[in-house]
Amino acid sequence: MEEYYLITFESTHAAISTEKLLKPAEVTIMPVPRFISASCGISVRIRPDKRKAAEDIFRADSRLGPEEYAYYRIRTDRESGKVRCNRINMDKNDTMVIFDLDGTLWDSSANVAASWNVVLEREYGSRKVLTAEDISSNMGKTMIQIADIHFDWLPEEERYELSHKCEVYENEYITEHGGELYEGVRETLAALRERGTAMSVVSNCQLDYVKAFMDSMDMWDYFCDYEEWGRTFRSKAENIRLVMERNGTDRAVYVGDIQRDSDAAHEAGIPCIWAKYGFGEISDAIAGLDSFSELPGVLEEHGFI
Repeated sequence: MEEYYLITFESTHAAISTEKLLKPAEVTIMPVPRFISASCGISVRIRPDKRKAAEDIFRADSRLGPEEYAYYRIRTDRESGKVRCNRINMDKNDTMVIFDLDGTLWDSSANVAASWNVVLEREYGSRKVLTAEDISSNMGKTMIQIADIHFDWLPEEERYELSHKCEVYENEYITEHGGELYEGVRETLAALRERGTAMSVVSNCQLDYVKAFMDSMDMWDYFCDYEEWGRTFRSKAENIRLVMERNGTDRAVYVGDIQRDSDAAHEAGIPCIWAKYGFGEISDAIAGLDSFSELPGVLEEHGFI
């Protein structure tokens, strides 16, 4: 994945003055890519390893107003050639919004159960059939914990081997069949993206499950980053901090639907907003959402955007 950051401008003068200002961060001038249309035609390109230096200089010394420039993170998949362009906010006071996945952005439990039942039938006949409720009742746990619950009739080694087979097939199945986005998710994420809000996903799921979500629902453009238990084998709190550190922010809020989400957020040192329409309850959230579309208002009310 090729990655760089780009500042576009409303005027050529703003572009040239910013390029001079950011010379210590080794920026370069380049034409604005065709997939970004509104600008003067000249942009300043920033390498990922120079991002923090460039942002620090810009925040401290630039005289441009928010309406005079736009800031983007650009990623290009070398294999597919697909370009992912996320507008982000240069304002150091803005807060990253980090989302749980299952029970917060979507409900995939019916298709997860269907995929696991295919594997169970293939490996053991119809010994056990899982329902969507079986899956949703254990959302938020790691795959090891879920295997211990659903496959406790197997010896430990065999149990985790079966779980891995389910994970692999589940990702394929979810990529093809997707899940159910909660009402207002796409429209609300689009509105937040237009405001320049940085958004990411942190889930306790297996490796590549978030990718299956992004691919199946065409959600890549809304998020600047993600992390999952199956990639790091770290706790959700550690993965929240990892995403924050990776994106150079000390301010974030987590949106989740069960108490484990709030516990992880607090362990990571950030507040939690409860998605009340999800799979569980949270007793210590700073606010609750009866629907996802309420999120921008809640973020504004608490000073996050």
